[in-house]
Amino acid sequence: MSDASTTRNDRAFLCREAIAEMMGPIILGAEIVQRYAELGDEAGIHYQLKCMAAYFRSAGAAYRELAAVRNEALADESEGA
Repeated sequence: MSDASTTRNDRAFLCREAIAEMMGPIILGAEIVQRYAELGDEAGIHYQLKCMAAYFRSAGAAYRELAAVRNEALADESEGA
């Protein structure tokens, strides 16, 4: 395995790990939003949705990086073929 593919595999692993880590607060946030909704706490709903949106944006950025890593691997494979 070349250094480039090892680095690429490491980057892909870190991206997947980041995505997984971002999902935890989103899942918990969804439960909190449900509770705020049941209590009629609109300010709480708003705040929690803003927090969840930030985590979701971070997960999206990590996914875009993961897609870029995958595209690099595909480009390298096609050049070597």
